[in-house]
Amino acid sequence: MPAEKDGKYIGANGVEYESRHFAAQTLKGDFGGGGAAATGFLGNLLALVPLLIFLAFIGFFVLVSIYFIIAAAHSLWMIAKILYLFPLMFIVAFAVSVFLRIFFRRIPFIKLLSFLAFVVMSVFGFIGVHNYYSKVSNTYLSSVYSSDFIQAMPDGSLPVVYEKRGQKGNVLAELSLDEKVQVNGITLNRQKYNITTNAGITGWLVREAFPEDAASMLAFAISLNGGDSEDDIAVDRQYRRLMEQYMDVTGGEKVTTRGPFGGQVTYTTQIQAVISPNTLNRSIRVNAQAPIIRVSAPLYKKGAELEDSGVAVSLSNIVYADDCTILYLTAEYTTERTIIRGASNMNAWKNGFVVTDLTTGERWPMYH
Repeated sequence: MPAEKDGKYIGANGVEYESRHFAAQTLKGDFGGGGAAATGFLGNLLALVPLLIFLAFIGFFVLVSIYFIIAAAHSLWMIAKILYLFPLMFIVAFAVSVFLRIFFRRIPFIKLLSFLAFVVMSVFGFIGVHNYYSKVSNTYLSSVYSSDFIQAMPDGSLPVVYEKRGQKGNVLAELSLDEKVQVNGITLNRQKYNITTNAGITGWLVREAFPEDAASMLAFAISLNGGDSEDDIAVDRQYRRLMEQYMDVTGGEKVTTRGPFGGQVTYTTQIQAVISPNTLNRSIRVNAQAPIIRVSAPLYKKGAELEDSGVAVSLSNIVYADDCTILYLTAEYTTERTIIRGASNMNAWKNGFVVTDLTTGERWPMYH
């Protein structure tokens, strides 16, 4: 209740009121004042949320921009190191332009003349350097794919590996048909390849030595993501060639059909491959079975042992071919598997089979 003084009532704010009711209201307001203050603070905090979101968006945009700038600068630096004559040419043109402006500054229109000199030297210098790298130099850029098979030349002869590009220098090796080689890189005009054979011989091959479908895969590995693929093994067409030789392959054709909104849509059908009867007839029966064992990362950290996953893999057949070894695997569940909380991809493990060549260290994914 409000305190009384000289017939008046003192409210919570120290003010004297004639009415007990108004004084009592101040008492209620006092207790409500804390809630009002808290509400005001919360309101101010909520008012800052859009500003914080905006600042976070700006910060994210700045970080992404910095990343792309650094990545692009790194890619340009890699290209500059490989094709160093391009930046050197621009530096020389700029130096000549500055020289003209300094030592011939009394000549009328020298600034315009020096700028024109820079433009002319840059244009003709770029053309000259580009022609040098395209037609003469042994410089190459890492390729987007790493290996392919060899085909006969247009005149029916076998491709020859030369010491230098343009079929110059010593003849290092004569390749056989369908021989696999490693592509180290391609020249600026995408017509000459630096390759390494299985025998370890490194030299140059012309474009015609490779299958025609390689044309769609020609690309330099250096890109604006700040890296190149020189150390990455790109997917090549060796798998498809071996599959066509030893398996019955269907699909992979381009189909053009009418799109849902009109027009035409082109897509590639899914490749289905089943080991051919002829390949199985050449195989050696093995029938060796082993379970797939596993342990989750959290349990492994606690010292748990590997346990049976409920999947048994059988090595049924082996085919020792001239250019590959075929392992025919089958897999089946040995225990009942329960799907919890909706559908689950229980066949993902099938894509995880990888065979490692213990001699060369080369890894081969297994198809199922």
